[in-house]
Amino acid sequence: MMKQKYWLYRILILAVIGIVLISGCAKKIEEVVPPEDILEGNIPEITNYPKLEQVFIDLYAAIGLYDDDEFTEEEIDFMKVGLKIYKEKPELNEYPREALLYLMSRSGGKFEAFYDAEFFNQTLIPLAKEITAEAGDDLAAIKAISIWVNNNIEYGTSLALPSDIPKDVLTKKLGQCSGYSILIAGLSKAVGIPARIVSVRLMHSVYKRASHVWVEAYIDGDWIPIASTGALDLDNDVLIEYSELKHLENNKMLDVFIKSPYNPRHSRTDITFGYNNYVAQQMITEVQGMLEEDYNLEAKDNLESAKNKLLLWEKEKSTEDRNRIGREAMEHLLRAVAILKENIAGDEVQVAFLEDFPIVKKKRSREGEITSSFHTDGVMQSADIKNPLAFWEDFQKTLVETNPKALYLFDASYENKTIMQFAGDCHGIDFHMLQAIDELIKNEGLDTELNFVLYWSDEEYLETIEFLDYEDIEPVVTLNKRVEDNALDFMWDFIGAVNKVKDNVTKTNFYLPPKFEEKYDYRIVAMGMFIQEDLEFIGYTLEFGMIIETSIGELPLRLELYGIPGTTKAEQFPRYTNLIIVDESGNVLRPEEKDGKYYYSTCPGGFVNLNPGQNLIIEREGDFIKITETGKP
Repeated sequence: MMKQKYWLYRILILAVIGIVLISGCAKKIEEVVPPEDILEGNIPEITNYPKLEQVFIDLYAAIGLYDDDEFTEEEIDFMKVGLKIYKEKPELNEYPREALLYLMSRSGGKFEAFYDAEFFNQTLIPLAKEITAEAGDDLAAIKAISIWVNNNIEYGTSLALPSDIPKDVLTKKLGQCSGYSILIAGLSKAVGIPARIVSVRLMHSVYKRASHVWVEAYIDGDWIPIASTGALDLDNDVLIEYSELKHLENNKMLDVFIKSPYNPRHSRTDITFGYNNYVAQQMITEVQGMLEEDYNLEAKDNLESAKNKLLLWEKEKSTEDRNRIGREAMEHLLRAVAILKENIAGDEVQVAFLEDFPIVKKKRSREGEITSSFHTDGVMQSADIKNPLAFWEDFQKTLVETNPKALYLFDASYENKTIMQFAGDCHGIDFHMLQAIDELIKNEGLDTELNFVLYWSDEEYLETIEFLDYEDIEPVVTLNKRVEDNALDFMWDFIGAVNKVKDNVTKTNFYLPPKFEEKYDYRIVAMGMFIQEDLEFIGYTLEFGMIIETSIGELPLRLELYGIPGTTKAEQFPRYTNLIIVDESGNVLRPEEKDGKYYYSTCPGGFVNLNPGQNLIIEREGDFIKITETGKP
């Protein structure tokens, strides 16, 4: 008998056990019932479509097998709808796996934005067919869908907007770019056009920083950028083109995040050469300045090769090919920088993009055992790196065999933080991977010097390219290691004090020292995590985390420790639905009441700081745990 379960809990289970060790060896999970047997028992007809069957298993079996060896009823129903779409468009059998994964995914790219099977089948499919009835091909169909959404959904500017759940957006006829995008993607899938959600932080000369979301649709073998609103579509042809981004001064993007078909927590980040070459142009300026001070023929040749690549880039129409060409140009520029700064030959340098490596996740049990793993459940990173684990293996082999004099890594960051413990979103710099590379160099006794080229922009729209050597990187890598030990111990002590009151103690105190390890600024935070009942969003829980502030070069960093650091469910940071947080003036910061129940709002509204240098009073108050800030040591 299949059971209805909250998909949130299945994601948490998958995040805990669906991992690969940093050595690259996958953990073997004993399968009691093969997923194909479960699938074929529920959808017998799927045996006639082996390619689609494997896509369904890749998308849903991992979660199902780890959750009482069953797919959920909602997943089975959605796969039945997917099979219906697949049968109506026979050419889908020739589509690549990545496109089919996006086509058949329930995920709308955000936590709450999942497509439910009944709504998809009874509402989206008929509506999409009606909208595209006169479209001659897929490109005409996706244009018709985008135009219909823009004509029929009001763009809301109020903070009191509905969620991005497609059903809500369509019912209330109200949304913003994210809601528009998720609805456009759903309607596209409904007529057999694979679609995925893309988000970015734009850098604009007027608006400084702004977030935007749009869609990429898989058409004629390429992912085509489709405007969600008119914000990036100057000529109103629905397509997003570089010339439009440049004219609108929205071409200074840093990282684009392509949402995963598996898990909305995990996104693939690209350095955006598919959409603009601004970072490469900035690097050209830097290299030209270096050559004026210290001319080198080989460095000059690499500079000219980069310029020639960018000439090809300007003529290329494909977003994917532009991304490839732009990365090739950046490789030449990184090699030129290494030649000039290290005074070495080009063949003595290895270059790489940090975003191409697997996303590292650290876990530590209460017994103190630290394990390293990679996110593999749906983290598709660089557009050019289809298999990050294989890339990591090849990288290690090449580095050890060639033992280059210098390794130059490049990354771009649109915000001054890195997520230390749960790096699934890739919103910052993965210092776990820098630490892994540093340990590889030391353990293998290599002569390689680790260098880091970092492009970033602060909140005042000031852009910086920093060339960091190991002396700049090492303090942060060292802090990273100390976070694994002391910061986690500190957090467990704090959570232990909260749980004492939860279990049996009436009242206790917990002291937050002024500095972490008497050196680093920090704070404890409580943040919201959404919860659902019967697939309906109802509110948020709270979980605790820790933010430590430091810097690398001129870039200020926030090292964030939260998520799921335990190796088993019993060792995870708990989530609470019964916390009252009161500041030193007696103001109740959380929770909020809804229909006689208490819930918490999400970030930033749900982001509460417990500042250091004070004593916290933790006490029981009825069914609640009250945490009161005293403002005093």
